[in-house]
Amino acid sequence: MSKKQKSRTPKAPKKTNTRKMLITGIASSSCLVCLILLFLLVWPGILIDKYQPDGTYMGIPDALVQSKTLNRRVSKSEYAFIMRQVKRDNYDATAEELDEMTVRFIYEINARYAIGYQLGVSGLFTYEDMQVALAEENADRARMKATGEVFYGPESFDESTFFTSQYANLDNLIVNELHSRNVGDTIQEEVRVYFEGRRERYNYLESVTYEETINGHTEVKTAGRGDLRAMGFNEDHELQPFLLEAVIGSVYEDELLDIGPRTVTLLSADIFEPTFEEASFSATNDYLYLYYIPGLIDRSIELTRLRFS
Repeated sequence: MSKKQKSRTPKAPKKTNTRKMLITGIASSSCLVCLILLFLLVWPGILIDKYQPDGTYMGIPDALVQSKTLNRRVSKSEYAFIMRQVKRDNYDATAEELDEMTVRFIYEINARYAIGYQLGVSGLFTYEDMQVALAEENADRARMKATGEVFYGPESFDESTFFTSQYANLDNLIVNELHSRNVGDTIQEEVRVYFEGRRERYNYLESVTYEETINGHTEVKTAGRGDLRAMGFNEDHELQPFLLEAVIGSVYEDELLDIGPRTVTLLSADIFEPTFEEASFSATNDYLYLYYIPGLIDRSIELTRLRFS
């Protein structure tokens, strides 16, 4: 950490999209701002922010403030460890940029684990606690290997891979817990707005009908969802992507081993368009990952006060 960094206690980073660690400032004149605001008022349909949560987040931010789980001291060792994680993907960053991204990521990690702790799916994060958990995990894996027990993943983790695996799964644990608490009932209208703006995302291919010609012999076939899924694991795995694209009239050609040339023409596709009620679980799941959790983390960061050693 630079001398400048040691001599100050960083303020909570400005709100950004979660996991986007490089903060970009945009300078604009007051006149331009007015024009932009007028444009947005005239064309509200283009606003991505219309999908943003209402800010209450089931009372989780307030609970975090009351329990004081957001605020702590960050050790020099933790700062150095997180900087190594950041530098790995930003090797050409300047020292100032690296410092800024590291501080941002520490705030983000701290908030995400505090949320997980509040929901009962994780502990709080410190580098020192992570080292203890890593030692215990590696000891368990060594014991299971010695006794012939089945386990998944590597025989042992280093600090970086252990942190990455644990952190990457944290959102899944949080989302599953929110589902178990029926969060979908409390944010249904927000999810409905999100769904209505992205209906096509939830359409899926029910079946396709295609004409297959092999060595001059033509046959019309229909493949349902199960058939299309099975194609990914059999000799027709190369045909599967063509059928899934569902472009009517498109032609696919290949040559079957020991049989001869084949031509496939897509004749029709049955697309299922679910109602909001039919797609509500999937839409809620996507909304939680894309908007709810990032917004909850940003709000928690705003309430955080970290002290750097």
